[in-house]
Amino acid sequence: EYGATSNNTVANIGTIICQPEFSHMFSQYYSNLSTLFHKHFVLTKHLTSKRNRHDKPWITVALAKCCHKKSTLYKRWRSSRGRRSETEAHNAYHTYRSIFRDLITTAHDNHFAQR
Repeated sequence: EYGATSNNTVANIGTIICQPEFSHMFSQYYSNLSTLFHKHFVLTKHLTSKRNRHDKPWITVALAKCCHKKSTLYKRWRSSRGRRSETEAHNAYHTYRSIFRDLITTAHDNHFAQR
């Protein structure tokens, strides 16, 4: 019957698996299977980054420097938490951030208006 196994069948399978030709056949099967798998399911990662200036041509060198300065101001504000200079650093960061956001928006709009 289908699905019924006996000790005799299990013993026969054990002797078949232990034969060297079975190991060779299985290794060929596995290598063919892995070759086909890697051929048809290519594992590539598309590298897209929000920091890539080539994806954002409106980001100029000056805007990149402004972005770095904004990051520096943010780090200074975060490190000054709980000190007297916290409000000063907070105001400096938020003021610069709003100006920078306006510059980025203007550069973005100008870039696409010229296209």
